Amino acid sequence: MWRLAWWKDVAERAISAAATALLGWMTVAGVVVGFEDLTWPRGLSLAGVSALAEVLRSIGTHKITGNGPSFNSVYKDEGAKQDDDSRD
Repeated sequence: MWRLAWWKDVAERAISAAATALLGWMTVAGVVVGFEDLTWPRGLSLAGVSALAEVLRSIGTHKITGNGPSFNSVYKDEGAKQDDDSRD
């Protein structure tokens, strides 16, 4: 969990969650109040909370599975020894 590759994976997920939340907020709020009246601090706050929730979810997932920040993939630790299938 304390490897750089693990944190890069978590950062990618957090940025994706924040961007998705911000885009969703812009779409809904833009239709309801109009794009010129969007309150950006509110939208950025929503994006920040979404990113934080994703970081906490990734940590929890790692604690449960031990496989990294995702439930459905096996995380390959960069310090772990890799099997070589090209042996003679």
